[in-house]
Amino acid sequence: MTAIKKDGIQGKEILETPDQHSRRLKPFTYPTAIRNSEKKIIDNVRNFGFHIVAVKETDDTPEFFYTIGLYSQYQHPELLIMGVHVSAAADIFRRAHTIIKNGGAIQPWISLPEEMTHTPMKSVAIDASNYTAFLGYGMWFYRSLGKSRPDTFPAIQFVWPDVPNDIYPWDEGYDTGFSFVQNVLCNDQSLNQAVERNAWGANNFGASLNSL
Repeated sequence: MTAIKKDGIQGKEILETPDQHSRRLKPFTYPTAIRNSEKKIIDNVRNFGFHIVAVKETDDTPEFFYTIGLYSQYQHPELLIMGVHVSAAADIFRRAHTIIKNGGAIQPWISLPEEMTHTPMKSVAIDASNYTAFLGYGMWFYRSLGKSRPDTFPAIQFVWPDVPNDIYPWDEGYDTGFSFVQNVLCNDQSLNQAVERNAWGANNFGASLNSL
């Protein structure tokens, strides 16, 4: 059983396969950890495959959670979700990790499988302009990949619709009362293009969903 701490995740050690090892990001090296929180991130990535960062609500942003380690371990985008309870975020990320570990891949601009999210959600690519404000520990973790721009690693946000109308933030009729609970971090132009072409397809996760 997986136990959640406010600064990360711990659980059963993941048994590696040769295929998993081959998916590790080759140019990547772990950063030097000085603070206990930094050491915890590295320990969790090494032992469990990923770490969950929890960021508390402020006057400007809602509480949110994101992963660190999916890119270094599986060359897969990191994941972020806002406005949900810590237990829900942890369960969604645990299920996503299982899919990824078993060969699945979560792409931006798709409708996500409810076997993973439990409720309708869609994915968007996080724009580079939002990395500093929302993915600070991720930027520290991946600093060996370069510092010329913040988005040296890809990241995806899971976005949920308003309740009970099931209307997404970019659609007409969205209840703006939910706007503080969830900021959408993608590029406006990319989002508009996705909406115009109704790009919200479904990933073919195949057998990777069977492991949930």
